[in-house]
Amino acid sequence: MKTITRILLAILLNGLNLSAYALENQLRSHPSPYLAMHGNDPVHWQNWGKQAIEAAKNNNKLLFVSSGYFACHWCHVMQRESYQNPNIAKQLNQLAVPVKVDRELQPALDARLIYFTEHTTGVSGWQRFYHDGGWRLSEDAFIPVMTPKSIISDGPIPSASALI
Repeated sequence: MKTITRILLAILLNGLNLSAYALENQLRSHPSPYLAMHGNDPVHWQNWGKQAIEAAKNNNKLLFVSSGYFACHWCHVMQRESYQNPNIAKQLNQLAVPVKVDRELQPALDARLIYFTEHTTGVSGWQRFYHDGGWRLSEDAFIPVMTPKSIISDGPIPSASALI
């Protein structure tokens, strides 16, 4: 209950716009098998790029970046337990602009994301939240039945603008 209260307070204090922002899942026809397998998730997955970062910034939302690859067992578990869950997807879509990255197609980007989060927060993983000034958000390799509230913690967080 304490975590939920902290999240709601943080949202109110930071003025996050949770109104409907018209995003759709962009991965349905992606040539990457890993990204395409997320094309029917209720999460509104976006491709990595300036557009996703700007959408998060312009709508005062977090940027949720999830990296993975097709043969990854835990990636499939996360998809099944969290990303295909309509309730979790709704929370994620309201709180953030979700971005999916194929680590095999963009190994340099994945390495940069890991390096960035390790050196700005002291921890790293493949599920990450970023915001341009707010509270610290954890990064995790695997989050059992992921909910956005299970990831938020105290302290400084990395800026999404620094990733461009």
